[in-house]
Amino acid sequence: MHPSRHRLGGVALGWIVAAVIAGAWLAAAPAPAHALVDAACLGPETNSFSPGLTNRLEPHDVTYSASLSCLSLTDPAIRGATVRGFVSGALRSCTSLLNVNTTTADLTWNTGERSVMRTLFTPNYADGQLVIVGVGTVTSGKFAGSAVASVEAIVTDLLACGSPGGLTRLDGVWRLDVAL
Repeated sequence: MHPSRHRLGGVALGWIVAAVIAGAWLAAAPAPAHALVDAACLGPETNSFSPGLTNRLEPHDVTYSASLSCLSLTDPAIRGATVRGFVSGALRSCTSLLNVNTTTADLTWNTGERSVMRTLFTPNYADGQLVIVGVGTVTSGKFAGSAVASVEAIVTDLLACGSPGGLTRLDGVWRLDVAL
């Protein structure tokens, strides 16, 4: 067999496998059952607390960010997004990580377009992993009026809450879906 034909077959097989994985990923989206997912995103996230969280409820500045890789059915130019947010003086403690809360986040798509999302987050903690499920709406910008659903998986050591500096950072993976 000619070497270039062998490479071409391998490339084609790679694209087929990637398409099957992407299709399965989109089909398994946490979007509402009646909604078709338009944009599906996945990537790392970071939540920082200043001062660090302890077991005492007190004001904290909370900064959150994510860098997401995305696929969109209606806008093939969408390939990624960054999410940034800041809350000043939020009353937080390590135990309040498990409280239901509503957050507004600014999302900037790789195309330069923006979206503002308002999301209700419900956290659960088990075996050192914080899993936060969110449902909400894009309130303005690209995809305005669309439903959003998200799942955040964060591995954390809550024993840091008892340390002198407290828990200063949470890192994890965030999956965000925007419905049509």
